[in-house]
Amino acid sequence: MPTANALLANAPVAAGTTVAVAVDRDHDHDHDHDRDRERWHIETATRKQRANGTTHPAEIVARAISQAHGDGESYERVLTPATIPHDAACYLERAGFSLASSDVLSALRATKADIELAALERAQTAAADGLERARSMLAAATVVDGDDDSDTKRDDVRTETETGTETRTRSLEFRGESEGNPLTPTDVSGAVGQAVLDAGCRPVSTTVTGDDRLVADRPIEIDTLVRTPSGYHGRLVRTLVVDPHGGAERRAHVALTHAFRSVRTMAGAGDHTVSALEADLEAEIRAFGFGESDEIDVQVAGIGLEPRERPIGSGESVAVGATICVDATVGTDAGRVRLADVLARTEDDAQWLSPVSWSMRPSSE
Repeated sequence: MPTANALLANAPVAAGTTVAVAVDRDHDHDHDHDRDRERWHIETATRKQRANGTTHPAEIVARAISQAHGDGESYERVLTPATIPHDAACYLERAGFSLASSDVLSALRATKADIELAALERAQTAAADGLERARSMLAAATVVDGDDDSDTKRDDVRTETETGTETRTRSLEFRGESEGNPLTPTDVSGAVGQAVLDAGCRPVSTTVTGDDRLVADRPIEIDTLVRTPSGYHGRLVRTLVVDPHGGAERRAHVALTHAFRSVRTMAGAGDHTVSALEADLEAEIRAFGFGESDEIDVQVAGIGLEPRERPIGSGESVAVGATICVDATVGTDAGRVRLADVLARTEDDAQWLSPVSWSMRPSSE
């Protein structure tokens, strides 16, 4: 069976495995004051083990809790999610406990233990590997200037009108063995997914904005969500422009990076609610000249075993030990500019997990 550390961190859990988890919290009266003390009980059984008659993990956990409190005592209630399986509830009741529905487990997940933080960092590292693979692909692409009509493969490039002068959209093509083929969002998302797999994680989803062929001077938004074998999620979003010309998208990007620096400082300085961090993000973005009519979307939410989990909702506090996904978007005439990163709050600070460059250029050259 997987150990507790393996289950929480990096070891894969086979499909069909039954997992029972409980937290037993006591009060210790040492040093003349109460201290919460937690004991975690984690038991698993694979489908094959269950078929061979092994004891149900929930029954083992129920026995462990009852033994910790002493057989024959009148036990207190066990707080469980409303969705607890019927068989698990029966094992707890047989052990002498009464059950009460509670969100205590989701509340506990609002902050992360060190072993969980390591799993989240692994997820972010895999997402970063995927993004770097996309950066390399875009940096190596050939920019096809639509003004050159000598090559028939470029005839399908659409035209635009800017200040009365007709120009041709500058598209991207592969270089090397696939030279001459258009570079598409599907090509980039496939490369991201393969890099995530190579890093030992599962690509949950990757979205790359764009039409059938990517354009050199338009924002390309790459949104990747990954999952470790043990179930912890990571997310990264970057907006890249192969051949930027400045303008609105450049101003939006500067505003976003400034806002992200501000929200990191604020999160590390004390307990703030989700709505307070979102308000800070939006205020910092609007300080760069974006008005009420401009499209701005900001979201702050916890991330862990679920892509969105506590702290979530405007009034919940981002406490020490919380991990949050900070996600912000600014709409421009050239296209959306968006960033998303995972921020972990520590005792003294707040840090981005596996930080990745915010540069809009795929290459630093």
